[in-house]
Amino acid sequence: MENKEMKVVPAPVQTVVRNPEPVPETVDPMEELNHGIDELRGRLKLLLDETGVLTRKVKEAVLRQKQKERDFILAKRAIERIKMAI
Repeated sequence: MENKEMKVVPAPVQTVVRNPEPVPETVDPMEELNHGIDELRGRLKLLLDETGVLTRKVKEAVLRQKQKERDFILAKRAIERIKMAI
């Protein structure tokens, strides 16, 4: 025979999340838009600054790599000259 067991699972409890800051009812939509624009400008300025820093780091890395390549070529030529002199 089949053994059928029924499991009792508690129903999920619904909770209400309340906003900790009550939104004033008399907020001017234009003031709200101005505030949003100011926040966006601030974030864009921050992104622009970070982009500038990253660009500078990339340029520095490229210059370091080119200098390493130059040093390698100079060392290779010096070794060839030493071999020719021997």
